[in-house]
Formats: sequence, C-alpha cells, structure tokens
Amino acid sequence: MVKAGQLILELNAAPLKAQLEQLKAAARLAKQNYDRDLAQLKIQAVSQAAVDIAAANLKSALAQVTMQESIIAQKSIHAPFAGQLGIRQVDLGQYLAPGTTLVNLQKLDPMYLDFTVPQAQIDLVHVGDNVTVQTNAFPNKVFTGTISAIEPQVDISTRNLKVRASLANPKGELLPGLFATARVKRGEEKQYVTVPNSAIAYNPYGSTVFIVKSEGKGTDGKPKLVAAQLLLRPA
Repeated sequence: MVKAGQLILELNAAPLKAQLEQLKAAARLAKQNYDRDLAQLKIQAVSQAAVDIAAANLKSALAQVTMQESIIAQKSIHAPFAGQLGIRQVDLGQYLAPGTTLVNLQKLDPMYLDFTVPQAQIDLVHVGDNVTVQTNAFPNKVFTGTISAIEPQVDISTRNLKVRASLANPKGELLPGLFATARVKRGEEKQYVTVPNSAIAYNPYGSTVFIVKSEGKGTDGKPKLVAAQLLLRPA
C-alpha cells in the first residue's frame, strides 16, 4: 500500500545532481557579482549597464538551476494517488525505454462498476439510485453501491447507455476486472399469485381464475371454503 506522492521508483540521476551543484555554484557567484556591482553603483564606481548585465546573469543562472531541478524531478516516479501496488514488471538496474510498464497501481476503495442498460430503460436509472452487485468470486455476498455517473449519450452501435456505480470496498475484496451482475431496484415490491394454465377459465369477456380459501369452520365443523373470482392480467 502506498500513499499519494510516495516515491515508487527513482532512475539514476547522479550525473544530473552533480551538474546541479555546478549550476548552483555559478548562481551563487552571479549573486555575489550582482550585489557587488549594485553596491558600487551607489558610489558611481560602475555604470548602470554593468549592473543590468549582472542582474541578467543572475536570472539566467537561477533559471538554469530551476531547469536542472525539473529534469532531476522527472527521474523520480511518485504515486499519483493512494492505492495498492501490484507485481513489479522491471528489475533493479534495468534500462527503461520510454513507455515501459513498471507496476500496476490500483485504488481499491471505492470501486467503480460500469454496466449498460438498453435505451428503452434509460428512464429507470438515475444518479443516486441504489445498486446491488453480485459476483461469482463471492457467490454468497451482496455488495451495495450507488449510481455515480451516467454517460450523456447512447452507444450508436449497441443502443445501450453506459452507467457507472460506485461501491465501497474497505476490505479490498473486489478487484479490478471482475465480472459482476448489477441490479437496480425500481418501484415497490408486489405480491403475485401464480397458477397453472389448467386452472384458468378462458371466456369471451376475459380470462378468470377462481381462488378457494378457507374462512373458519361451518356449522358442520368442517372448513368453510369461499371462492373468489379474479381477472387475469399479464405479469
């Protein structure tokens, strides 16, 4: 685990650092010359032009020091954000060409899950909606999160809308690259009665089904059965 700004890798910058000391020494000498000429100008011992030249030399020397420090800073790679490092892809002392992969750095908390919804259902998802996520890496566990962003355009090739959910992952269980299933809950839960096809009475005025239930006992001591007629509609 590394913190933001922590040093991850440093290239050999010894020659550049030695040159930096040389430039700093030149800058100190330029500063002394400028101070000396400035003091002599007060007693008219040197001209204003000599002082201006000394000031320009001082600015140039300081600029070279700043440039060298920037070059040395480019030889060090610091973590751009806090996270966990993976397996190192290079060896100590290895020559690194531009673009060489060094190590993977992943921020595991929070995690982002990107999924898509058909364009016919884009009105069912909104930023801030709750999302439940399951993955076969943890088949008995349900992760919860919220929708944090929605793409402002539909993919013209798939006609799907890209949605991003943010999930808390304090234990680092979820890892980048996992396949997961996201569910966005909409509306209230409803109770439905499912019946076999043979129990449906098909009539010209509509399909119906009779549900028989017990309402206590009758005068003969037997359960009192009552039938209720229900009009069917598709789920």
